[in-house]
Amino acid sequence: MVPLPACLECNTTVKSMKQWDAKSHYEIKHGQTYNQMNPGFRRERVASLITSLQRQQLMIRGVTDDNKKVLLVDSM
Repeated sequence: MVPLPACLECNTTVKSMKQWDAKSHYEIKHGQTYNQMNPGFRRERVASLITSLQRQQLMIRGVTDDNKKVLLVDSM
């Protein structure tokens, strides 16, 4: 199963990996908000959202690795 892309802003899944679906989601859900931001603030906001996503992914990987270790020890 291929994971679906998620919106950094609202954490909802986008229908597919196609550019049209991502663009449509952005314009419908977040277009007005981001169009009103100045470019510098918008860049900072996107960088902050990316950093937040990376932290979440690291935490999930850590939990998954810990679970694997517990299963290995438990099966011995």
